[in-house]
Amino acid sequence: MALEFNGGDIMANSSARSGAQQSDAVNKRRWPRLGVLSLFGLVSCTTPQGELVSNTACTASTARATYGWEVAYFPERFRNDVNKHRIEAFASAELLNRNGEQPEGEVIGPDDEGVWWPLLPPRPTADDVDERRDDDFRYNDLPQLQRTVRYVLDCEDGKFAITDTMYRDIGRALRDGKAIEARYSMGQVLSTTIVESGQTIEVTPVPAEDGAALPEEASSTVAVLYVEAGADDGSESYGTSDQPFATVTQALEQAEPGAIIQLAPGEYNADSGETLPLELPTGVILQGDPENQGKGITISGGGDFLSPTWAKQNVTVVAGEDAQVVGLTVSNPNVRGSAVWVESGSPLILKNTFAENHREAVFVSGEASPRIESNLIELNGGNGVSFTRDSSGLLVGNSIRNSGYGVAVSDRATPTLEVNQISQNRSGIVISGSAAPILRGNTISENEQDGIVATNDSQPTLEGNILTGNGEFDINSNSTASLKGLDDVSQLKVQGKL
Repeated sequence: MALEFNGGDIMANSSARSGAQQSDAVNKRRWPRLGVLSLFGLVSCTTPQGELVSNTACTASTARATYGWEVAYFPERFRNDVNKHRIEAFASAELLNRNGEQPEGEVIGPDDEGVWWPLLPPRPTADDVDERRDDDFRYNDLPQLQRTVRYVLDCEDGKFAITDTMYRDIGRALRDGKAIEARYSMGQVLSTTIVESGQTIEVTPVPAEDGAALPEEASSTVAVLYVEAGADDGSESYGTSDQPFATVTQALEQAEPGAIIQLAPGEYNADSGETLPLELPTGVILQGDPENQGKGITISGGGDFLSPTWAKQNVTVVAGEDAQVVGLTVSNPNVRGSAVWVESGSPLILKNTFAENHREAVFVSGEASPRIESNLIELNGGNGVSFTRDSSGLLVGNSIRNSGYGVAVSDRATPTLEVNQISQNRSGIVISGSAAPILRGNTISENEQDGIVATNDSQPTLEGNILTGNGEFDINSNSTASLKGLDDVSQLKVQGKL
């Protein structure tokens, strides 16, 4: 099999400086393509060298349609600040579509995308809304109905996110009795083929869910700060493409919310002048080369960070509220070293490579709710990803391998883990405390000890995961609570209360 890297498309290019403004040295620089990334990873039809590509037979094209009521609460002095709102979820209903066929029971539709919907859940009453209010958040908006659809391709090797168009095209082929094969890498579909005819169903970018706006295209109104390690030759730097900053630290001093800090290939560490950890303010995007999974753009080492929930830590990057870490290679070999620390908000961590960290690739704590998507996480001394305290968020489409525990979920954390490939770790997923994660469509294989471990009072929900080739048990439960949503386990190696 060929070795390739799974790339990602950029939404838009930034405005370029005129040729008269660029020096010959600038023209020789090779800046990674610049753009603002959507909340969902995008799939490229071509992949640079470096990551394993596999083929798998597929059996179904599904669409999970969900209605849910939400209410935003806020304090009086922050009534106009959306970042200070607290969102409470109320009644919801969901319906699984399969190959475009009408589901059984009472349904609505189909809509213009060929999706059938469940009956509307009851709207929260005024009393329902009042019960969720507290002294700090005394005001609220009216209940809003959120409408989302998640399109997934079910295959022998796992579940993969696809678009609405692919859902319809593949579903039509499967309804006609045709066999479908997908080519994929790191949890992302690269192409699909109708086996009988050899016809390829084109892969298109996976958009944000309905109701979630895509970021606006980068333009002259977006602050773009360029950084090139070692660029400072004694002249003044402005953070432009022809006069870039020499360090990310300099760029962070100038960055306003929404700014893009674009890194050129190179090594960024204390020796190159960085002050670590790099603490990303609200909304700032730290970006390298997502098309190449951050290859050649490395931030290494770490510095002291005083966590509100875990005290003193050694960290490379601290991702603030709604910040983004995109297309970088990050490594922290220091004692207790973690690559990215997430303490609050909902940052995006997308298409990076995290390797050879002394502890975790990503550590999530507090009430943070990040989206961690399409990263390569390997060879970490501790866990690949840790969710702790009251954190939540989404871990989707990552390849996590050759680490301590692939994913550790503890305390009261409630993240959702979807379509990840978790293999060759000490154990795949370890859940403790009273954590209640949702594990959906993951492939958990060839881990040294167990696939899934549940201890203490934890109660994970398991939906459609593939467990195979794990050393001792596929599922090992010592929890006082029963696991939810288990499919047939007759072919699995299991121990304990299920």
